[in-house]
Amino acid sequence: DDSLLTVEEHWEKLVDAPVTPEGQWLKALADARYAQMIFHIILTPNYNDAHYNHFHVDLTPGSMFYE
Repeated sequence: DDSLLTVEEHWEKLVDAPVTPEGQWLKALADARYAQMIFHIILTPNYNDAHYNHFHVDLTPGSMFYE
């Protein structure tokens, strides 16, 4: 499969349940990485306009934040 997903094009901003397969996949990816504690902080396009095209991930010890 040569599908290409981008946060800028496929992230469904400010919705709890994306409706497109691409949006669902990106949301599930971010949700899983946070739930698995792979990253302590995940900032998505929902956080602010500076993150419109990417996820910001961080491993700051003692921090837990996802938006």
